[in-house]
Amino acid sequence: MDIREFPVSEPRYTTKEVCAATGVKYDTFKTWIVRDLILGGIEKDAREEWKSHELPVVEAEADARENKAKGVERRLCLSQAMQVAIMAHFVDLGLPASKASRIALSFTVLGEGGAAWGDDPIVIKRRPGRPYDKGYTMLAAYADEEFGHVFNIQHNDQSFYEKLFYPPGVKPGLRRVAGVMRVDELFFRLINALEVKAHRVPEGE
Repeated sequence: MDIREFPVSEPRYTTKEVCAATGVKYDTFKTWIVRDLILGGIEKDAREEWKSHELPVVEAEADARENKAKGVERRLCLSQAMQVAIMAHFVDLGLPASKASRIALSFTVLGEGGAAWGDDPIVIKRRPGRPYDKGYTMLAAYADEEFGHVFNIQHNDQSFYEKLFYPPGVKPGLRRVAGVMRVDELFFRLINALEVKAHRVPEGE
C-alpha cells in the first residue's frame, strides 16, 4: 500500500497506543477529550454536507461510554492521532491547547483544491489529513489568527518565507508566526509508530 493512501479516517487505535505514539500523557489526553478539543463524531446531516471532505468516522460519546462499560476501549483514527500530535507540538511552543486544537484541524479536516473551468474536474492538491504528494507539507500557526496555514514547499524553495509570512486567505501584511512544523514528516513517523512498531503490518509494507 502507498503510505500516502493510508486510511486516515478509520478508527483503529486505542487511546493507550495514541498516547504512546505521540508522547502525550494519558491524563493530558483525557483532559483534551473532556474539553472536547479532539474532533469527535459528527451528526449524519453534517456528514452529508461535508461529504467531499474525508472526516473521521469515530464513536459518538454515548457509544464510547457504552463501550467503556462493556470493557471495549475507545478507538481513534489516524487523523485524530495527528491532531493530538500536532496539538502537543504547538502546546510545547506555548500555545493554549484550545488554539493548538484549531491549528491542527487546518491539516486534519481541511484540504486544498484548485479552480476548475466548465466541466473540468476540480484538481485536489491535498486531501484532508494527508500531506501533499510532492515536497514538504508545512503547518504554520500565527499569533493573530485562530486557524493554521498549511502550505507546500520544495527542497531549497526560494518562496518559503513569502509563503510563511504572507499566506493567502488571511489579513494582508506580515504575519506574526507563533510556530511552524513539517507535518509530512510527523505523518509518516506516526504511521510507523502506530502500525509497524505495534506489529499491525509487516515492516516494509
